[in-house]
Amino acid sequence: MAKINADILIQDSFYEQISALVEEMQISESELFTIAIEEYLQRDRNRKLLQSINKAYEDGLDGSESAMLEGMRRHQRQVIEELQFVKETFIGLTWENQLVLNLGIFVRML
Repeated sequence: MAKINADILIQDSFYEQISALVEEMQISESELFTIAIEEYLQRDRNRKLLQSINKAYEDGLDGSESAMLEGMRRHQRQVIEELQFVKETFIGLTWENQLVLNLGIFVRML
């Protein structure tokens, strides 16, 4: 990969923080700037992706998407109710009874 020399101007107080950080991280200033720019570019890509997703859904959900979302919500509620049942059932049980109950739940799930 080709490297380019780039001169930048920064404030003295900012440079003092950079110097302390490169010393702490035991890397060069160039490496720190490269890391910072890579992270900035990744955040910018993520921001643009989010904008793209938001734009795609700004007109709302169509019928099939609404039905799928409602199905997902029902499934989530069912899972939460089952987990609550298991939590309430297991309180005070011996490990042997917990194992038997676990097997019963597993078989029910099949």
